[in-house]
Amino acid sequence: MFQQENPTAPAIFQDVDGRFRVIVRQGLLTTMRELCAAAAGRETGGILAGYYNNSHATAIITRLEGPPADSKMKPDRFYRGTQGLRDLLERLWAGQEYYLGEWHYHPGARGKPAARTGARCRPLRTMPQSVAPNRS
Repeated sequence: MFQQENPTAPAIFQDVDGRFRVIVRQGLLTTMRELCAAAAGRETGGILAGYYNNSHATAIITRLEGPPADSKMKPDRFYRGTQGLRDLLERLWAGQEYYLGEWHYHPGARGKPAARTGARCRPLRTMPQSVAPNRS
């Protein structure tokens, strides 16, 4: 579920029970739209970084990265590269921001994850909490 009343306010996404939320700064959504348009009909994506609140019920997205230079973008596939990610993630960690996940764009798609996407994300669900600790 997506809630937004003010177009300049952060976007808030939450599950149907309202227990978990993701907050995204509006400027990041604009950046995402621009990266999707620049992909010119090809799939694209990148990483999301930020932090969790103390209860770990809310993820606050503070940074959105486009595809690394070694990514492969095709009309029906996206392979996110890794060039420069280690250095970026180390800098983020030093500033108390952490890798939170991936974003991915399917031009012309209906917004439902592909079976292979779900299968690839399954291992991420079991990662230790220390990968993205909360920020006090």
